[in-house]
Amino acid sequence: MQGYPYRTDHRGKQRGKSRSHGQSEHGSAWVGCGYFDGELRAVADALAGEEPTAHARLAAYAAADKTGMTENYESARQRLTGALQTICEETYSHGGGNVLVVSSELAVQLLAEALGSSEKAVALKNADVVHITFDGDVFTVHPQ
Repeated sequence: MQGYPYRTDHRGKQRGKSRSHGQSEHGSAWVGCGYFDGELRAVADALAGEEPTAHARLAAYAAADKTGMTENYESARQRLTGALQTICEETYSHGGGNVLVVSSELAVQLLAEALGSSEKAVALKNADVVHITFDGDVFTVHPQ
């Protein structure tokens, strides 16, 4: 592993071995992120073992966030579904058509789970596509 052998505080005083690069207990690689390093490991450990739902992921992020800046699930759900509802209603009122909405993997996972009928996690990776239709009244999630 490359990296500095010791961490230093803001005055340059050595504080112990650096953990700027390494591997978690679960075998995944990680890179240190300063203040947020412990939070990221706590989230990874909390979510290890199964495909987590967007609700579980946001809860783990919020539990690890010492700054209080993490948006909770209900707030994120209302914001995202409200935005999608507005986009779709406006498009529908102009005769319909296709709309491409691009967002983060977590936001798309949250939308797919919130609009779908399943309580199970929607497993997504970055750059995955989720097809959602709107008939003027109801959203339908179509798994790809």
